[in-house]
Amino acid sequence: MPLECLGVGVVKHSQGVRCHVEVRRRRGHQLATPLSFSSARFVLSALDAFADDVEEHRFHGGCGRATKGLLPLPIEDAQDARLVVDWTRCQGHGLCAHLVPELVKLDRHGFPVFMDTGVPSWLLGEAQKAVEMCPALALRIGMK
Repeated sequence: MPLECLGVGVVKHSQGVRCHVEVRRRRGHQLATPLSFSSARFVLSALDAFADDVEEHRFHGGCGRATKGLLPLPIEDAQDARLVVDWTRCQGHGLCAHLVPELVKLDRHGFPVFMDTGVPSWLLGEAQKAVEMCPALALRIGMK
């Protein structure tokens, strides 16, 4: 077994995953849960199946394919997103104010008053939920 697998030195590639699992197995340690073991097996399987791709990305920084908009990453310009209401449809249910109180308040008649700010990335999920749950279909997420 290489010294890196015994905790000597730093392993910065896929062999590190293999070493970690092997060391725990040899020392008789159980992984935290059966799910942890399944996860480890899945990762090892993926490393075997995509060994060439892993090496390509490791040594050359990527394959050159465009990934913008394909990966589930936060929207970079989330501050440009904002809740937009169609006032011809809004019936003043107020559900939006309960779902995203950081962005929507209710006026004295129960109609929503929208904050004059963009939707922060950490609130995009809640804002989308408000859009989907609006009984009058009066909300949408638009851009500034």
